[in-house]
Amino acid sequence: MKEYYKEYTYKRDNRLSFIIDCNGNVAYAYLLKDEDIVSDVWLYNVEETPEVINWEDKHSMPFLNPKNYTRNDKKISDIKDLDEVSLEWECLQNEVTVTAYFNNSLKVILKLGTSPGWSNNVFKDGPLAKVLI
Repeated sequence: MKEYYKEYTYKRDNRLSFIIDCNGNVAYAYLLKDEDIVSDVWLYNVEETPEVINWEDKHSMPFLNPKNYTRNDKKISDIKDLDEVSLEWECLQNEVTVTAYFNNSLKVILKLGTSPGWSNNVFKDGPLAKVLI
C-alpha cells in the first residue's frame, strides 16, 4: 500500500458536501448531507485491478473494483488538486444529484439516497458502481 491519503472536499452549502477520498490503493467519491454519507461510488483503482475480490473480508475495505466489473483501463491519473474536478449540482426540493467530471475522462453521478452511484469506468453494474450510460 502506498503511504499517503488524500481527501478533497467540495461544499455546496452548510449541509451538502462532495468528498473525494484516495488512500493510495483506491479512490471513492461520497455525497454527504449533514456529515452523513448519503451516496457513494467507486472512482478508480490506484493499484493493479484484481481478478476477484473477497467481499466478505472487511479488512480489505475500501474495496478495489475487480476485473469482472471494470477494466480500469481509462488510464485515470490520481487526482492531484481541486482544479482537476468539476461538479454540477442539481438540488430540487429533497432531491440532490451531483455529476462530477475528473480530467475530462471520468464521469460519475451521485444521487441522495442511492448507493452505489454511477460511473463511466465500469462496464457492468456491481456493488461499488453502476454503469453510467
